[in-house]
Amino acid sequence: MKQYSTIEGADGQPKKLSIIPVDFSAEYRVYYEDTDVAGVVYHANYLKFMERARTDWLIGLGYHPQQPANSWGIIFTVRFAALDFKKPAYLGDSLSVSINLVTLLGASLEVQQQISCDRGILVSGKIRIACLDSERFTVRRIPIELRNRFKR
Repeated sequence: MKQYSTIEGADGQPKKLSIIPVDFSAEYRVYYEDTDVAGVVYHANYLKFMERARTDWLIGLGYHPQQPANSWGIIFTVRFAALDFKKPAYLGDSLSVSINLVTLLGASLEVQQQISCDRGILVSGKIRIACLDSERFTVRRIPIELRNRFKR
């Protein structure tokens, strides 16, 4: 069952009746190690929260990145990332990181991710992920069994 999330408009306000399906969402706490001296999350660490959510999403689909010799013989790597920073996260915040599968191609996929908290959407990003052969690090098609799991 898919959950739903609102999309923030250019004026910073949620667009009415404009929703996107959320394929996966996870909660993470902001720890001291994630922040600068002022208790604000350091900008590069938003990518870490997004990576954690993508990893948890893939594990839920049956792909275990910590097992390099997984049954498919593949790895995923980020090929492109673009982030839009809207508001800061602070030490102690509980963050919700969502993933929406936008495009599924032969050897890559693109996801839209959002990080939000009780103050609204903090960061949104578009991430393009490539599938590689785990031994040769060359582009490889996403195995059909895994592709079918993305489509559920």
